[in-house]
Amino acid sequence: MQAYILKRLLTSIPVLFGVSIIVFVVMNVLPGDPAQILLGSQEVTPQQLQRLREQLHLDDPLHVRYLTMMGGALRGDLGRSIRSDRPVIEIFMDQFPSTLELTIAALIASIAIGVVAGIIAAVRQYSALDNLSMLVALLGVSMPSFWLGLLLIFVFALGLGWLPATGTGGPERLLLPALTLGVGGAGVIARLVRSSMLEVLRMEYVTTARAKGLSEHVVVLHHALRNALIPVVTVVGLEVGRLLSGAFVVEVVFSRPGIGRIAIQAINFKDYTIVQGIVLYAAALYVVVNLAVDIVYAYLDPRIRYS
Repeated sequence: MQAYILKRLLTSIPVLFGVSIIVFVVMNVLPGDPAQILLGSQEVTPQQLQRLREQLHLDDPLHVRYLTMMGGALRGDLGRSIRSDRPVIEIFMDQFPSTLELTIAALIASIAIGVVAGIIAAVRQYSALDNLSMLVALLGVSMPSFWLGLLLIFVFALGLGWLPATGTGGPERLLLPALTLGVGGAGVIARLVRSSMLEVLRMEYVTTARAKGLSEHVVVLHHALRNALIPVVTVVGLEVGRLLSGAFVVEVVFSRPGIGRIAIQAINFKDYTIVQGIVLYAAALYVVVNLAVDIVYAYLDPRIRYS
């Protein structure tokens, strides 16, 4: 098992290295001069512009700036914001709890809705409930989160007045954003649970359990569901990365604080140090979560760690 974990750790290093290169290149080829944006539309002399560029090290060669960024990242220092001059790690830690709260709530919603819908669809195969569950799952996967968020605001906030549309506070302000973000994952999980359950329900040990006189409730939830959920573990790991990226859009739609809003503001102001820091931390978190999922999967299915 230790060898398997070490192997997964080593394969994660090139992923983070590749992400760092991509985000660095993208932020440096986008049009716009951070120094000019920072100075604003006021009349500035070329000398003032050049002086600010030197202070921000924007005139350094690209490879020097990249090595400086990576050296700081390895020490836990991703520089300071061009706009506010605050440390990027401080800005990230201020906003990340709100994004993490939304991501966890959306993940819980995805798993709860997806597993229940998948079980119902499998047990009632080819019934109206099966068709309805898979139709809702297809809509959840296909519908963009920003459109679903606006639709939920229109219906439940503006139309019915049941829930607040924006901001943070109690659980009632988290429900609509969590559903908006989690519906897509629920659709993926529901379809996977359905296919896994249908396969498991046809196995001999399930037939034997039924022959012993066990109730259908016990057969489905105790015997079939446990093995059917093993493939879902991998999907949950992938969903964390999707939810983190999707939270950026949902935070803007529902006017929630978080790293998504900070990242979009940083892109508008070409504050590349914040964007680089957020992407690197999000990528590292995604790699760590997937590593944990792979380890759990290896414990659940010994064939993985011995392959």
